[in-house]
Amino acid sequence: MSKNETQWQAITDAAGENLVMEHLAVDDKWLCGITENTGIYLLVNDTWEQIVSEILDKVTSLAIDGNTLYVGTLKRGMLHYNLSE
Repeated sequence: MSKNETQWQAITDAAGENLVMEHLAVDDKWLCGITENTGIYLLVNDTWEQIVSEILDKVTSLAIDGNTLYVGTLKRGMLHYNLSE
């Protein structure tokens, strides 16, 4: 992230760990990402907060519509999660 577009820093989780996102989904209000082994994260106040700790299948896509996060998986179909404020 950057506040001035000249200096950049990695966005971390609450423990200060850098996360490598495999997929990102964004709309006017939300930014979500998924990592391979630790779940789904929501960006809140410049920090990744984990909102889902485990996905039981390989994620193939993410999308946000309103307050709903849709997660496409390889073998388990489409999952959805409510994003509340």
